[in-house]
Amino acid sequence: MRFKQIKMEEVRALCTASALETALHQGYRPAGEPQKLTGRAIEGVEKPQDIVVITK
Repeated sequence: MRFKQIKMEEVRALCTASALETALHQGYRPAGEPQKLTGRAIEGVEKPQDIVVITK
């Protein structure tokens, strides 16, 4: 995820919803409850993306 997007969302860590899903299937367990942000416009990406806040 681009640093600019992290700054715009005012959080410390983001990933795409699909990346989190893959990580969960591989055994990743987040410390807290991830917050899903749907349909976010990301610079350089054609379509809106669902992203997840990992750390606020």
